Amino acid sequence: MGRRRTLEFACSPEMDDDMVLDALNCALEAVNNYTSKDDMVEHVKTFFDDAWQPDWACIAGEYFECCLPLADHSFIAVKIDRMTFLLFKKTS
Repeated sequence: MGRRRTLEFACSPEMDDDMVLDALNCALEAVNNYTSKDDMVEHVKTFFDDAWQPDWACIAGEYFECCLPLADHSFIAVKIDRMTFLLFKKTS
């Protein structure tokens, strides 16, 4: 059995439920299968570009601040233990 993890998330209120579930599952896969933050971010971004159309961006870390222009319906923050993933669709 895998390690028990704490999970929290916040997202755009209009975000599609399937997209939210994909983000949660994908972030869990990333922390369970990779040790490098670069590999984790690449895994999440590539999955979302393939599953939900291109131009997604992903930031991951334990401590950071950001101010980003976001497309509607396309932002989620997922925290697994101490690692937080910000996943968002870039605006044009």
